[in-house]
Amino acid sequence: MEDAKEFKKQQEALYDEYFVIKDENLESALTTVKKLVNDYDMELTGKAAEAHFIIVEAFENQMKNNV
Repeated sequence: MEDAKEFKKQQEALYDEYFVIKDENLESALTTVKKLVNDYDMELTGKAAEAHFIIVEAFENQMKNNV
């Protein structure tokens, strides 16, 4: 890597980029994931709890934007 600072800058820009994946074949898989996440009733802590919250929030935001 020739320019680590430039690489880091471009990497951060990619992380901030908004994207949408549209594929009808994924709809049933996403529906299954949504159901599993929403029905999960075990106690989570730390990074697992944070990841679960982020996933649930993403599905909720998706529902709000598609209404």
